[in-house]
Amino acid sequence: MNQKRNALSLKEFFLPMIIILLSGTLQVSCNVTPQSYIITYNSNAGTGTIPNPQTKMFRETLTIAPNSGNLQKVDYTFDGWNTESDGSGTFYATGSDYNLDESVTLYAQWSEIFSTTENEGKLEITAFHGTGTEVTIPQTINDKPVTSIGQNVFRDRTNITSITIPESVTSIGNFAFFRCSNLTSITIPEGVTLIGSHVFMLSGLTNITIPSSVITLNSCAFNECGNLAEISILGATSIGTNAFWNCVGLTTVSMPNIISLGDKAFDHCTSLESILIPDSVLTVGSYIFCAASSLTDINCESDSKPSNWDQYWNSGYDTITHWGQ
Repeated sequence: MNQKRNALSLKEFFLPMIIILLSGTLQVSCNVTPQSYIITYNSNAGTGTIPNPQTKMFRETLTIAPNSGNLQKVDYTFDGWNTESDGSGTFYATGSDYNLDESVTLYAQWSEIFSTTENEGKLEITAFHGTGTEVTIPQTINDKPVTSIGQNVFRDRTNITSITIPESVTSIGNFAFFRCSNLTSITIPEGVTLIGSHVFMLSGLTNITIPSSVITLNSCAFNECGNLAEISILGATSIGTNAFWNCVGLTTVSMPNIISLGDKAFDHCTSLESILIPDSVLTVGSYIFCAASSLTDINCESDSKPSNWDQYWNSGYDTITHWGQ
C-alpha cells in the first residue's frame, strides 16, 4: 500500500514533465510558466495621461517609462518616479533600468517650478527650476500674490525665449534676466515700479516698452543688449549710468518724461543716429553719447543747456546739437 502511495506521489510530482529518450540522451521539457511582474504608474496629483502598466519577466531588465508628454501639474515640473508618493522610497529616472523581480507602483515626482520667500503674505520668486523656453510667472502661488522677481532668478537661462510677467509684480531684482541671450520677448506690466541694475544685460531683447509706473531705470539695466533696436520709456524720470552701454543695434529711443540722464547712458550705441532730449531733463551726466559713432543730431527741447548738465555731456564724436527743437 505504501509502495503504491509513493508511486502515486512520484507520478504527481513529475506530471508537468515530459520525459523523452532520444538517441540515448535524456531530455526533460518542463511545462512551467515564467514568473511575471507588473509595474504600474501613478500621477501623484498630476493630471493627464500616465504611462501604461509594464510587464517585467523574471530576471529580465525593464526600462522605466518616460512621462507620456501630457502628464503635468500646475506650477510644478516632473522629476521622475519613486516607489513612495512622498519621495521617501527608491527614485527611478525615466529611461533607467528596473531589475527587481517584484511588482511595484511608481509615483510621479513633482518639484515646484519656482522657489519663493514670503513677506507679509506676499511672495518673491527666488529661483526658477523649470526647463521650458516660454515661461509664464504665475500671479499667485498657493493663493498668495507674487509681487517680486528676485535677484538672479533667470540668470544665464540661455534657452528661454519669452517671459510673461503678471500684473501683480511690482519689482524686478538685480541681474534677474542677466545673459538670457535668447530672450526676445517680454512684457513688463503696468504696476512695476522698480527695475534693478543689470536686469536685462546681455539679453536678446529686440524692443521693449517700460511702463509709466517705472520711476527709475537703474545702472546697466540694458547694458550690452546688442539686438535691442527700439525702446520706449513711458514714465521713468531717471536713467542710470551705462543703462544702454554698448547697445549697438539701438536706433530709436523715446523718453518723454526723463529728468535725469546718468553718465555714459548711451555710450557705444553705434547705430543711434539722432535722439530727442525733452525739456524735462534737468540733470545730465558726462559722456552720455561717448562712442555713439553714428550720432549726428542731438535735438534738445530746451532753448539752451541747463546749468546742471555736465560740461562734457555730449563729448565724443562730432555731433550737432539743436536747441529749442
